[in-house]
Amino acid sequence: MLSNPENPYAAYDRKDMWAWLADRKLDASQTHTPAYSNLGMGVLGELLANRAAMSYGELIHRRITRPLAMTDTAIETPASSQNRLAVGYTKKLKPTAYWSLPAMAGAGALRSTPRDMAKYIQAQQHGSLVGARLAQEPRARMGNDSAVGYGWLILTAKGDEIVWHNGGTGGFRSFAGFSRKTGKAVVVLSNSEHDVDDLALHLLNPAFKLKPKS
Repeated sequence: MLSNPENPYAAYDRKDMWAWLADRKLDASQTHTPAYSNLGMGVLGELLANRAAMSYGELIHRRITRPLAMTDTAIETPASSQNRLAVGYTKKLKPTAYWSLPAMAGAGALRSTPRDMAKYIQAQQHGSLVGARLAQEPRARMGNDSAVGYGWLILTAKGDEIVWHNGGTGGFRSFAGFSRKTGKAVVVLSNSEHDVDDLALHLLNPAFKLKPKS
């Protein structure tokens, strides 16, 4: 990570990840507070791909992007579409490099568009994607007003119930979610490292206030 801060995971491959896991010592008698883990999502992506005997990118294509006709969503951007890639910017508005995630694809390697993401969040909202409803069921508490399902976070606040997830890589931030109370859904994609969660939540429900930007 230190050798290339602008693309910190580029040299971290699957061999490194499995070697790290092999050295982990877990104490089954201990309990832990649930917390989000990029590494955990990366490992989960690899396990699901291994189970299906295909790459993570191909698994996403077969199970999600092809059924939903999300033609602009993939890990690799075709040469013919390179000119459509947005430039990412740091918080100081300096251009930065795209991240590569050879061993952590499940943690944020996919590239998409607002149109494709609108298809995805609609399919999640209406339960038309296989497994969508199951993934949204709360599995563990994460604080007083939040729970986590299979990847999705569920926020119960301001008289609302928001199913959501966010993401970020160098120069980019994202949010996708919907309200179970109002049926409103939103996707926010940004090509800067400034957080967009407050904006997305405010669009879903104005009771969630915008935060001043420094």
